[in-house]
Amino acid sequence: MNFNELYESAYNQNLHHHPRKFVEFFAHNRILIEGQNLSNNNVIYDSVTRLTSDYAHSLTLNESYTKARPEIEKAIKLFENHPDYKTEKLLENKYYETLIFDRSVVKYYAKNYKEAIVDLNILTNNFPENEKYENWLRAAKAYSIITVVLVACLIGIGVIEFLKWKRRKIKST
Repeated sequence: MNFNELYESAYNQNLHHHPRKFVEFFAHNRILIEGQNLSNNNVIYDSVTRLTSDYAHSLTLNESYTKARPEIEKAIKLFENHPDYKTEKLLENKYYETLIFDRSVVKYYAKNYKEAIVDLNILTNNFPENEKYENWLRAAKAYSIITVVLVACLIGIGVIEFLKWKRRKIKST
């Protein structure tokens, strides 16, 4: 099977609507997909970009966050380096928008709240009507604040325990 047949087969079967099946499909055909020469043919570039994007998204939907992160970055770079998207606002492309959200989800579950907030701010600024992005942004900010408060509490407890220890030491001498 050549690359074009492989691409058509994936989307004729609607594999992108079945994340587990799409991950298996991509993994089985990874060498053929990633081995394509992208420099000479925009149709091939588009196809590889879509397959890579759907693979990254499928990994995120499968909650394979560690595997998803490098694939998301790879797909984002394909969009950012795409010759046809140089003049277009990338966030107008639904696939790119989805990848930015997926990246924020991956960062969120990796407890990289500050990094997730950066992506979620981009999305909420560009799509203020999207409640999902706003809710995720609020959650990431809340966890970020909770983390800071917990660290401050732990430091405070450490200082208090040190002072208690020092008092006991002074009383015992």
